[in-house]
Amino acid sequence: MKEKKQNNNSKTFRKGPPIDKDVISWLDKNAHNKTIRLPVEIHISLLSIKNAFLIGPNFKTQITLDTGKMSIDLPFHLKSITKDNPCRVWLEGTWGHTLIHEDNNDTPTFSVQKVIKPTEENEYAVLISK
Repeated sequence: MKEKKQNNNSKTFRKGPPIDKDVISWLDKNAHNKTIRLPVEIHISLLSIKNAFLIGPNFKTQITLDTGKMSIDLPFHLKSITKDNPCRVWLEGTWGHTLIHEDNNDTPTFSVQKVIKPTEENEYAVLISK
């Protein structure tokens, strides 16, 4: 697997599995307590997130974004990076809820720590911090 260093962070990431129908199962088994980056499509209302989707070239599945670790609300971060709505960006964080969270929602959760950059064509894999 190739190492990938993205310009706005000193962490090194290696390429993980592609974003496809098996990725949620892989994340559930392998990504807890690891810093990862995911390509996400976000639909924004005036001041909040309406929907978020983990995206691949031929795959899209809804996820919940836990933004409890962010100092500023996610929509404000996104406005400085892109004016698109929906927008497609790389998000860095951890898989699962930040805190113990009990609800009946089966939607997978990604705990966002930061917005990295807009996605580009053919950037559809999990990136895992080394």
